[in-house]
Amino acid sequence: MNTEETLFDMDETPIDSLIVLSNKLEAKEHGLCLDADELKALMTEIQQLQSYCGQLEAEQFEQEKEIERYQNWVNDLQSGMYINCVYCGHQYGPREDTPVSMSQVLKEHIEQCPEHPLSTAKQRIIDLENTVCFLRDELMNQLKHSF
Repeated sequence: MNTEETLFDMDETPIDSLIVLSNKLEAKEHGLCLDADELKALMTEIQQLQSYCGQLEAEQFEQEKEIERYQNWVNDLQSGMYINCVYCGHQYGPREDTPVSMSQVLKEHIEQCPEHPLSTAKQRIIDLENTVCFLRDELMNQLKHSF
């Protein structure tokens, strides 16, 4: 038996050697022939990728917490003040019937405000949709009369 075929390396625990042997057998079953150095390099790369994924997950968690903190901060800042629509001047203020999140109140107002540019865009979309329907109907009528 040559040194490459020995089951246990003196520096490895029996568990480590069993894992290495298992990996070699699995690789052979899938038609992969990796020598010990290639297998070790592959395992190292997998461990580095797992570590990097863990770091990314931790960063994502921290960023989500920061976003939540900022959203709470904005809600706190807006809870005791008046919010004005810069387009129509409508004012929402800290009253008992006003929700705590003034940003949500403002969003809802923007969707309905006749002076906000969004209203103009919405109306333009409706007009264009009506024009498309009209033109489609006209085209269908012309096609029916031509046959």
